[in-house]
Amino acid sequence: MADSCSSPSIAAGEVHVWFGSGGFGSKEAIRSLLAEYLGCVLRGLNIDRAAGRPVLGAAMGSNLSFNLSHSHDLGVLAVTRQARIGVDIEHLRDGPRVDALARRFFAASEADAIAALPKQERMAAFFRTWVRKEAYLKAVDAGVGVPAGLRRFAVSVTPDHPVIESTELEPGGVSALCLYDLDVPDGYVGALAVEGTVHRIRYLDWSHVVG
Repeated sequence: MADSCSSPSIAAGEVHVWFGSGGFGSKEAIRSLLAEYLGCVLRGLNIDRAAGRPVLGAAMGSNLSFNLSHSHDLGVLAVTRQARIGVDIEHLRDGPRVDALARRFFAASEADAIAALPKQERMAAFFRTWVRKEAYLKAVDAGVGVPAGLRRFAVSVTPDHPVIESTELEPGGVSALCLYDLDVPDGYVGALAVEGTVHRIRYLDWSHVVG
């Protein structure tokens, strides 16, 4: 369960995962939280974009890393130090032709694994695989995006033990990032990709900050 954090501080090897609805995904809400971590006034916060993703401007001189995602009415912000990070959430929904979409966007091993599941399990498996892949692609920062990059690596499909099984986006085909499934509200799936060892993932509720 998410707790409150009115004056956040974060150590290396720790990840803070903020959840919120309504206006949480807005630019000002994200800037406000990041300013709290940095101990700076909001107008002094400089956010640039690198490989299509938001990063703190070099002039900030900070080792803070963050990534964000939004789906339906839920937003999530993941924050850490001294490590690349990516996060993704999706609202589960009926309708997508998951077999065809997996063949189109996923690595062959992932599409085969989803197709081998009982029909009633394929939708959840598709979205679970999707968020794992999106989180990794955001974190690896290899200058490739969706959909081009999605077929250049493979993740596990099963609910337990999320892992990057193979990749063309890092030297030697071995990833320096780890995958984690997020504890998200019912009706959603989420994943986190972080460089190096994570000692603690802390879930935080944005409504406690603004409420």
